[in-house]
Amino acid sequence: IEREQVAKAARLIEQGDEARVALRSVPEVRRGWAWRRLWFELDLRPNALSSLPSHDWGVLDLLWHEPTHTLVSTGHDGRLLLLNDTGSEAQELVRGSWSPERLAYEHAAERKADDCFLRLAWLEPGKAFAAVSWHGKVARWRLPDDGGPPAHHELARHDRPLLCIASQHDTVLCGDDQGTLLLISPAVGGNVQVGTPLATKAPVLDLAALPGGRWAVAQEDGTITVLDHWR
Repeated sequence: IEREQVAKAARLIEQGDEARVALRSVPEVRRGWAWRRLWFELDLRPNALSSLPSHDWGVLDLLWHEPTHTLVSTGHDGRLLLLNDTGSEAQELVRGSWSPERLAYEHAAERKADDCFLRLAWLEPGKAFAAVSWHGKVARWRLPDDGGPPAHHELARHDRPLLCIASQHDTVLCGDDQGTLLLISPAVGGNVQVGTPLATKAPVLDLAALPGGRWAVAQEDGTITVLDHWR
């Protein structure tokens, strides 16, 4: 029996918890080298600490703030979720379209009329964040200290899908699917500057804030551009 359980654990090594159950059933006096080796391999693997409220479709982006244990996530179900220490259930900051037939939220890409926030960025870690959407929205949320409803404010509206966002200091930079950038400064709803300082019109897939007020821009065609004080 002990050999069978060790062999079963070896087959279930990728499942983690099931392999541990099989190994625990082996009496201590029967735990030889093979048992110890498998347990060692399990200890080296990442373990899921908890299961959090999730989306019905793929998760597109998330933010985490360790000091306040705040998690913000956005997904293809069109929902924007907030989870923190003030409650065990996730708050829906943006609600998707519920399907009574599926008993689940609709996939945002299947419903052209539905918007979906694609990427997130902290403005003030744990206190305020911004998001960009498929319909070209740039929105900001401020999280109150008392766990009340977050304050929402639309910063800008673009005529193309916005695929990424980055922030530094009081400025937000966003990129669309045709190589256009939006610069919002200050990031509380100030001046919105739209420009095309990039060499190509390939979609902007990612942005990064660099020291000295610079930005790194990554595009779908493989181009990476560093912008120096684009204002």
